[in-house]
Parts: sequence; C-alpha cells; structure tokens
Amino acid sequence: MKKFKFTVNGKEYEVEVKNYEGENAEVIVDGTQYKVTVQREEEEVPTFIAPKRQAPKPAAAPKQEAAPATTAPTSHWHRFQAPSCRSTSTWATS
Repeated sequence: MKKFKFTVNGKEYEVEVKNYEGENAEVIVDGTQYKVTVQREEEEVPTFIAPKRQAPKPAAAPKQEAAPATTAPTSHWHRFQAPSCRSTSTWATS
C-alpha cells in the first residue's frame, strides 16, 4: 500500500501500511508486522465567513457632448405684435 519513513528520537524507521480500516491498521515496521490502533485528533474545521458585500457604486451618467451653438432665427417674427383691441389700426372688420 503506502510506504513512509519516520524518524523517532533520531532513529529512522521504514513503515509500510498494508491495510487501514477505520481506527485499525496493519503495518510493517522495519520488516516486522504490527496491528495498530490509530487515534485521530479531531481536525478543526475552518469556519467560512462570507465577505461583506458592498453596495454597487452607481454607474456614472453617460457623458453627453455639448450641443452645437445655434444662432437665433433671422426672421422678424419675433418683433410682431398683435394689434390690441384699443388699436386704431385699419384692419378690415366685417
């Protein structure tokens, strides 16, 4: 199965794991077979904390190009004034 090298108090050991089920394992240490019980420490499961979500920044308004400058109309209609009722103009009345 899997082979490992362990160093214990400065001495190196070759360990081959032949069978491993649950807490029980059969291992060969430097040629000698052993049945061992494996005690696992409970692993601390990291807690996932979601990052704070920030509200999206409002999109910038699209830039509008300045409208070309226009000139005032050249007609004279802006000077026209309708005659008032008190006017003594020569408008035809019927």
